[in-house]
Amino acid sequence: MTTRFWQVKAVLFDWDGTLVDSLPVKVHNTGRLFQQAYGLHPDKVEASYRKHSGVPRRQLFDAILDECGLAGMDEATFQRMSSEFSGMNREALTNPGMDGVVRPGSRETLGRLLELGCRLFVSSAADGAEVRFLADQLGLGGYFDRSGGEVLGSHSGFGKGRGHVEYICKEYHLKPHALLFIGDDLADIRLGKEAGVYTVSLAGSRDKDALLVGGAQSVIDSLEEVLSLPGVRLGK
Repeated sequence: MTTRFWQVKAVLFDWDGTLVDSLPVKVHNTGRLFQQAYGLHPDKVEASYRKHSGVPRRQLFDAILDECGLAGMDEATFQRMSSEFSGMNREALTNPGMDGVVRPGSRETLGRLLELGCRLFVSSAADGAEVRFLADQLGLGGYFDRSGGEVLGSHSGFGKGRGHVEYICKEYHLKPHALLFIGDDLADIRLGKEAGVYTVSLAGSRDKDALLVGGAQSVIDSLEEVLSLPGVRLGK
């Protein structure tokens, strides 16, 4: 009997909550931002962020306003608030006093995947320029560059899930079944499955049982576990 393996040539990582423990900072900053701009109570804004986390920023901001009974923002307002939000995140996450932003095992796992010959990508719903800046400042950007991969963020019509997967397959001559995506939220599972890639969930942001019920093909407790997934071969 022949055992079927997934031959993985590229690994896609969600950013917030997967490679870096940035979600609490971003949730807090969103509360501050919407309080300043709209007078909304930060607790309500933060709860809405957590509910809708994982979608592109424009969609996230509009969802927060909708839940607070307000109309969506126009493009000029979004661009202004998005720029301010990115600045807040950059300042907070690169503050020398901020310890433990990079999740345990991130560098070790990226280094080992690099040795195995996997292309590495960040596939994030966050602003691409912001993620690239933070990846470089936190010492993670080089892993993706050396692997021949990229740091990908989201903008209108282009985001993690099908958009990023189609782009990677076209630009790097890969098939969806050669890609593995690691995220930490239920939205990541849905997006990975819709894109037809092997989808792994990192427990922590969500309960392990919830991730299994959500349909993740594998659930791991630490990033290093991705190196020994049953039925998965990594590298060329």
